[in-house]
Amino acid sequence: MKNLLRYHLTSLLALAMLAGFAAPVATTDSTAKLKGYLSLKYVTEDGKGRVYFKLLTDEGRLKVPMQNTIVNVFLNEESKLGMLGNILTNEDGEGNVPIWVGKFPMFTDTVSEFDFIGSSNDDPRLRVTQKLVHVKKTTLELSLFEKDSARYAKAVLKERNADGDWVPVPGVDVVFNVKKKFCLLPTVTTDETGEARLQLPEGLEGDEAGNMKITAKADVKANNITVIASAEQKWGNAEAAGTGKSKYLSTAMIVVFWLIIVYLVTQLITRIVAQKRKD
Repeated sequence: MKNLLRYHLTSLLALAMLAGFAAPVATTDSTAKLKGYLSLKYVTEDGKGRVYFKLLTDEGRLKVPMQNTIVNVFLNEESKLGMLGNILTNEDGEGNVPIWVGKFPMFTDTVSEFDFIGSSNDDPRLRVTQKLVHVKKTTLELSLFEKDSARYAKAVLKERNADGDWVPVPGVDVVFNVKKKFCLLPTVTTDETGEARLQLPEGLEGDEAGNMKITAKADVKANNITVIASAEQKWGNAEAAGTGKSKYLSTAMIVVFWLIIVYLVTQLITRIVAQKRKD
C-alpha cells in the first residue's frame, strides 16, 4: 500500500514538473521598439512653402513628444533627388523644412498635385515610422481697398485642377487678422467664386508709419494645405495718435513718480520731527 501511494505521488510530481517546463514563461523583450506617430502639414505663406511635422510616441496611455530624433522629409519619392531635408526634432517633437522652389520647379509649373513623405527610421529606439500626405496646389490672394468710405479686405481662394487651370474653392473659412496686433476679426466663408470679403471695423490703427498689414489664413483640409496671404495699405497716420498716447503715458508716469517721491520725503520729515520732539 505504501509503495502504491509512493508511486502515485511520484507520478503526480513528475506531471507537475512537466507541466511547469511546458508552461509559457513571461519574459521582457529588451529589444522591443517604441511606436512612433508622425504627422505632416504643408503651409504656404505669401507663396513660400514649408513642411511642418510632429513626432509622438506612447508613454503609458499618453502620447508624448519624441525629441532629438531625425525626421526625413521627401517630395514624391524617398530618394536623394526627392530629399527636402532631415531635421532633428525639438523638445516638442516638432520641426519644419522649407521648400526651395529653384530645386523643385514643379511648385511653379502646371502640376496640380504632389506628395510629401515623412519617415523616421534612423533612431534605434523607434520602429520604422512613415507618413504620406497628398497635397493639391492651392493659392490665396488678398487685397485691400476702400469703397464708399468703408475699408475692405478681399481674399480669393483657388486650387489647380487636373487640366492645370485655377478654379475657385467655395465653402472654406478664411480667418482675417491685423498683423502684430491682438485684434480678432470675423471669419468669412468663401462663396461660389472662392471669394471671402470682410468690411474692416472702424478705428483700426496701423503701425507707426500708418501702414496697416492684414493677413488671411485658410485651412483647406480637403487639399491637405494651409495657405496664408498678407497685404499692406497706408490708411491714416497712426503715428500721430500713437505719439499722443505715448506722451500721455509718459506724463502720467512722471506725475506718479514725483508723487511717490513727495510722499517718501514727507514721511521722512515727519519721522525726523517726531524723533526730535522725543529727544
